[in-house]
Amino acid sequence: MRHIVAGVSLLLASMAIAAGCAALAPMAVKWGADLISAASQNYSQQYSQQLEHLLVAAYTERVNKLQRPDAIQPAGAYPQGSTPPQTPYPSDPNTSPYGSASPYGSAAPYGTAPAIVLDASILAQRASERAARRTDPVPIQDGEVLRDGGSDPRKGDVVKVSFRANCDCYVYVIGVDATGYVARIFPDAASRQGNPVRANEQVLVPEGTAWYGLDQYKGTEQVLFIASRQPRPDIEGSLTQLAQTSRASLSREFRPVREAALPDPASRGLVRVQMSAPTFVRSETGQQYSFTPQAFATPAGADDITVTRWFKHE
Repeated sequence: MRHIVAGVSLLLASMAIAAGCAALAPMAVKWGADLISAASQNYSQQYSQQLEHLLVAAYTERVNKLQRPDAIQPAGAYPQGSTPPQTPYPSDPNTSPYGSASPYGSAAPYGTAPAIVLDASILAQRASERAARRTDPVPIQDGEVLRDGGSDPRKGDVVKVSFRANCDCYVYVIGVDATGYVARIFPDAASRQGNPVRANEQVLVPEGTAWYGLDQYKGTEQVLFIASRQPRPDIEGSLTQLAQTSRASLSREFRPVREAALPDPASRGLVRVQMSAPTFVRSETGQQYSFTPQAFATPAGADDITVTRWFKHE
């Protein structure tokens, strides 16, 4: 297992530096090594290697594209097989999705695709011993604590994920729990929605009044939101490989992920954006609530974006 941890340390360090934030490298290495170590001990070395491949694919694809000879596009052209990107939401052309001014200053150069803007939220309804029902649904901040109900799931918190992109794209939402286990959240065969996702279309998983409960495996949990202008066979292949491992193989004495996940996406070269378009979600009882999504934008010309949201499961 030691060589696996050393390998992922080098890979995650290079990922952090390539993302433009050298100060992130120690934290990325520490979190990644902890996650890979847990996956190796709880499942197998093969599983941890597959998880490593998924992490590297999620965070380094843009760097790899920029390094390829065919990455340079002629002025006015879009990547082969793609369509021109859609207008960022909100759809009113007189309204900037960034508020009063764009964080990038002037408009994107001619022939450069505009920034990808992705709102990505984990919503929660919290259980309360004093109330007969859970609290109203709200987006949680990274690092907040959510609790399971122990022997009674009805007494635990429940969650749902929400996302929306400003362009037609392929979206992959992946959950990694405190044991290092990977779950495909979107696209999912049980959902009526799939890829590609249309511009400005809000997607909630699970749909309607359904919410996810928390299991008994406590620790740091993260959700990866990846939006790409093109399909990502590398991510799809990794997810297919990881899905072949049964959760039933986990020992009761599992090794939890203890380190905090990657920090706020704004510290990884993404720009935090305040969107004005309303977003809605239905609670377990069917009542509709509005909330303000948490959105992030890439620099102009990027082909994909990865946003990591995380919480502590206690």
